[in-house]
Amino acid sequence: MVNDMLNQILSWLYYIPIAFVAAMVLMWLGFQIKARLVPPDLPAGQLSPKQPLKENLPPVVRAYLTENFGDPAVTPATAVLWGRGKFAIRRYPVIGLLWAPLRWTLIIRPGYEFIWRINLSWYRFSFLIGGDELIKGQARFLMGKEERKSENLNLSQTTMLWLYSLLAAPSAVAADDRLEWQILEDRRVRMRTPFPGERTWDFNLAFDSSSGDLVHIETSRTTSRTGLAEPFQVRFSNYLQFAENIALPGKMQAAWGDEFYIKLDVEGVQYDADIESEMERGV
Repeated sequence: MVNDMLNQILSWLYYIPIAFVAAMVLMWLGFQIKARLVPPDLPAGQLSPKQPLKENLPPVVRAYLTENFGDPAVTPATAVLWGRGKFAIRRYPVIGLLWAPLRWTLIIRPGYEFIWRINLSWYRFSFLIGGDELIKGQARFLMGKEERKSENLNLSQTTMLWLYSLLAAPSAVAADDRLEWQILEDRRVRMRTPFPGERTWDFNLAFDSSSGDLVHIETSRTTSRTGLAEPFQVRFSNYLQFAENIALPGKMQAAWGDEFYIKLDVEGVQYDADIESEMERGV
């Protein structure tokens, strides 16, 4: 009888690693399925008039905008972008960095305020909903039941405001009288923006030598927990024509230092939508 019990225990122990591997494979497979795409349904607003590009723009910026937005340029007062992507959630032994599929919506008044909503999924079932906002200079982070507000977060999200603005409506950014431009070497330009506390913030923009597209942005971003400014970068690629004189990056990825934590596909754009009710609702 003792031998029978030992044999039964050993058989159970044999199946434990198999069950563990099977569970890991099932978990991993659930994160390989793209999230459902749910485009927002916002009412159209009044179309903004096209604006001639400013004379003081650096040549690479002017060429980029002329190619993608025309001159006079499509210069929206608001922009709504949406799509899918993936978010790095954890690093595991063997399988490495695990990415969760997501869908996202960006609602933005370029250079002034934004809402970014995110929905993470597994086997297309939502398991975490939240996002960020910066409205009237006040930032809020919401993810599941966790909510954060702080002065550090205000600074962090102001950096994201300008990065999202360059993604969604670079022609509106270039039309902003508050900005300063400085020409650097190798098709690079420094963009200086207003920042809380009567300060300014620098963004180094790099343009591709063959296409002329904006492909890389380097800056620093305040961490919401420590208040320290850390190196931060964004990469744009796969430019798509969404409408006449509206070409935007089809892909964006962002990283603290060299650690990329989010990759987004832009799958839809709406300019000059009426976003007032969304701004009141928030993230």
